[in-house]
Amino acid sequence: MIKKFSRQGLTGLGAILALGLTLTACGGSTAAGGEEPAGAASGAAGALTSLKVLRAPVFFEPLIIADREGYFEEQGLDVEIIDGGTAAQQVAQLVSGKVDIAATGGVSTIAAVAQGMPIKAILGNQNANAEVITSGLLVEKDSPIQSYGDLEGKTVGLQGLKETTHLGSLLALEDAGVDTSSVEFVQLPLPGLNDALAKGQVDAAYNIGSFYPTGIGMGFRTIGSPGNEFLEGGPNAWYVSSDDFIAKNGEAIEKFNEAMKQATEYAIDNPEVVQELQIEFTEQDPEYIKSAPIQILTWQINRAGTENTINGLNKYKFIDSEVAYEDVVWEGAPQN
Repeated sequence: MIKKFSRQGLTGLGAILALGLTLTACGGSTAAGGEEPAGAASGAAGALTSLKVLRAPVFFEPLIIADREGYFEEQGLDVEIIDGGTAAQQVAQLVSGKVDIAATGGVSTIAAVAQGMPIKAILGNQNANAEVITSGLLVEKDSPIQSYGDLEGKTVGLQGLKETTHLGSLLALEDAGVDTSSVEFVQLPLPGLNDALAKGQVDAAYNIGSFYPTGIGMGFRTIGSPGNEFLEGGPNAWYVSSDDFIAKNGEAIEKFNEAMKQATEYAIDNPEVVQELQIEFTEQDPEYIKSAPIQILTWQINRAGTENTINGLNKYKFIDSEVAYEDVVWEGAPQN
């Protein structure tokens, strides 16, 4: 269990940093390998229901807030938060049965469902929004690349292939009249994208979350945010569970969703807390994070945006078989 703080303590950046918490040293932030999922506990009356939740390296703030503010406990839940990795890795952990709920990307989830994996999105997290840009394609300040059209024949670094940033980039390139087959997309660890661009290993890097303002702070220039521009309302991130777990633990998931709704509203009302958590968990430069725009978090899944994403995946053959919205999203999930 990640150590819990009071509301007053949570908003004090100095107090948080003084405790010396790190990503790997948080009380319940443990490796998932070899452990069985807790599932719904069946102990004595009044016992908390146990859930293992895999967090992502971005858009994780409401999850931490729900734990530290006691929202999970108020819902009768004992949530163990486990550090995760890329969107595709999150899905693999979930399908393997090592966790009960995983934060992951919309594209990864849809692709997994198309492959026959029995999972569904249960809760929104962050949808693409063209008005608030918190991610984008970065290039060196003196790069000749000025627009999507200049990426023909170039190399673009992504945190994951056949995921949201990849799909958005393809849509942007096609819109600019670029032969998409001429562009080489390479997958790199999210924290390493800025360094890869600085070292000239890629011509452009699509960065997200708090790593995006860090790139801006390093002197990089944005040529656009394809995912936001071409996938408006699409699920950049959401929470997913297995069909089997949903069938057996629907009530626990509803309680998890309610706690996360409270936490997301708290995050929206207290943007300074979001920044504090990004500083604590990502080890990015505090000054860049404090000056960066805050991403728009949500607990609702946008149906139109999700359907548009599904259509794009079919178009670029990211998935082998067609899927419907109902195949991907749990009917009990909060939606708009």
